[in-house]
Amino acid sequence: MKELFESHNLKLIEDFLKQQIDNLEEERLELERKQQDVQWLCDFFEYSKSLETTEEIYTKHFPERYMIATPCSETDSMYEMDMELRRIVTSEPFNNIQILNPYGYILDFESLLNNKFKPLFSTVSIRDLPEEKSKYIKTIPEGDYICCRAKILFENFNVSFLKDYCSKNNIKKGFVVACEYLKSLNDPVHSPYEIQILEK
Repeated sequence: MKELFESHNLKLIEDFLKQQIDNLEEERLELERKQQDVQWLCDFFEYSKSLETTEEIYTKHFPERYMIATPCSETDSMYEMDMELRRIVTSEPFNNIQILNPYGYILDFESLLNNKFKPLFSTVSIRDLPEEKSKYIKTIPEGDYICCRAKILFENFNVSFLKDYCSKNNIKKGFVVACEYLKSLNDPVHSPYEIQILEK
C-alpha cells in the first residue's frame, strides 16, 4: 500500500482495492461453504442421535444428491467393499472433492424385502460434482422416498414390515439407498441405516 500511494498512480491504487474486494469475496464464499459443511455434519450427528430402529414407515422428500459409488460383487467382504470405496475416494478426480456423511449402499430391492443384504454399490455422499466426469459418480434422483430404519449389517435383520407395506401398496420395484447413521464408532454392525426407496 505504501508503495502504491508513493507512486501517485490512482489507477494502480483503484485496481489494487478492487482486487482486494474480489479476494475478500472469495474468502467469504469459502468460509460460507465451510460453515455449511460443518452445519451439515452437526445435523447428521443430531439426526443420528434420534434414529431408532422401529417398524415405522414414513415418507421424505430428497433433492437431487450425488454419491461416489463403487460396484459390489456377491463375493466381496465388508472390508473389501470399504477399502475399494476408500481407494476411489482418494484418487483423481475425487481427492479434492468435499466428502459428506453418510456412507451407505445402493441395495437390491427384492433381496432387501427378503431380509438379505445384497449391496449393488458401496457409496459416500459428496457436496458437488467434480469437473471431470467419472463412472463412479451416481446421481440420486430427487423425489419422495419411502423410508424406514434397520440394522442391515446385523446378521438377523428383519424388514418383513417393509415387505408387507410394499405388498399392500403394490410396490414391486424400487431404487433403494441405505444411509448409515452412527450410534457408536466402535460398533458399526449395529449402526442403524435409513432405508430410502424411490418407487419405480
